[in-house]
Amino acid sequence: YRPGTKLYFSLMYSIFWLNQTVYHLVSFILHFAVGVLFFFISKRILKNYFLSVVCASLFLILSGYQEAVFWISSTGFLFNAFFALLSMLSFIFWREKGKKIYLIIAFIFIICGLMFHELGVIAPLFIVAYDLIFRDSFNKTPRKIYLLLFVPVLTYLILRFFANSHWFSGDYNYNLLKLPF
Repeated sequence: YRPGTKLYFSLMYSIFWLNQTVYHLVSFILHFAVGVLFFFISKRILKNYFLSVVCASLFLILSGYQEAVFWISSTGFLFNAFFALLSMLSFIFWREKGKKIYLIIAFIFIICGLMFHELGVIAPLFIVAYDLIFRDSFNKTPRKIYLLLFVPVLTYLILRFFANSHWFSGDYNYNLLKLPF
């Protein structure tokens, strides 16, 4: 269940038809944007400019996202990573500045990530893990904020259930009740 990815390909097809150069350009731009977000998050965590540049550079050149960048059909991974990192960065800004708008933006970006790939369910887990590891002893986040971050995941799972999407193996999933037939 990936409505954002479906919408992306519908729009790209209606505007650029089958011009693969544009699809690859979008993938490269998204990969670079994820690298920039990775730099900003690592700068907040490491508090060292040089190490953050090294981390972001390694992320950009290592082969972890090579398939997502070169395969046009896996653009949803890139959008998901982009929105997950934006949600984490927004949460970090909320923790630092205390303005609720950043928490709302983090919430919206979690929803956007879920719309592009089911891997977006881990975005709230990363945010909670970050907060538990790097929070100050004087500035504790209320637990209900953690629960609020999981509301989009629960909503997504309900929508996915009603859409009759595959749950375990994507397109290669089998319905065990109908398997003998």
